[in-house]
Amino acid sequence: MTLLEWLREPAYTGENRCWPCTVVNAVLVGAVAVWLHRRERSLAGLAAAAIGAGLVYVRGYLVPYTPTFAPRLVAVAPIPASLFGHEPDQYEPAIDESASLGDIADYDGEAMLEELVAADVVTADEETVELTDAIDSGWHEEMDRLAALSTDGLATEIERTIPHVDNAEPLEVDGETWFVLGDNDAFLSQLVAIAELAGYRALEPSLEDPLRLAGARTLRMFLDTCPVCGAEIVPSTEANCCGAYADPRDPPKDILVCPDCEQRAFEFPAEDDAV
Repeated sequence: MTLLEWLREPAYTGENRCWPCTVVNAVLVGAVAVWLHRRERSLAGLAAAAIGAGLVYVRGYLVPYTPTFAPRLVAVAPIPASLFGHEPDQYEPAIDESASLGDIADYDGEAMLEELVAADVVTADEETVELTDAIDSGWHEEMDRLAALSTDGLATEIERTIPHVDNAEPLEVDGETWFVLGDNDAFLSQLVAIAELAGYRALEPSLEDPLRLAGARTLRMFLDTCPVCGAEIVPSTEANCCGAYADPRDPPKDILVCPDCEQRAFEFPAEDDAV
């Protein structure tokens, strides 16, 4: 593990960045740098500013326990909540990051696991669930092939392979690649598009639709590296330290994310959900 990987804190950076934590720490770093400069220690001030800003960027905060006090501090400050990407009681992401190539409304986790075990897609015991070597190898080979395609080429592969998708249009949003599927304007990230399309093809000898589509989605929980950039996939949560998630009445779900692409790789259902 590199020093940068050790310092990185995905729970408070990337798509989960706690902006109150970032702002409070940036102000504190700036105050220390100014104080050192006024005491005629300009070099120390520059060093403090550079190191502090770098740590805030990588970790989300520098001062210990910031996530416990920064959101409350910002909440009472005369600062519009919209500056931090959400209103106090509302958070609506611009794009639904739980989108999938298949309709998973009737997906049942336990039943899906039984089907995957019966089809020799996974092996399972009381403690672990693992992909079989054949599926794992075929899935990763196909992900490598799809990742080498252009965005237009990947869109064509989606249209050619997934039965219910007649049209897939690549779209750039804030420097990130998404795919608009069909007439419903469902947004699919490049990470999910590659992982699920490769999974759908790897499962062809083992499962038939609609189970094959659900299985392709399930394979995403076994991602260890991002098929787009190669970064390590890490565990995180829907809620950042500010408690910003879709519905305050429901607990945030655990997720897997790519910290470099800032994309969600998989969303684990809540215990009482059938996803």
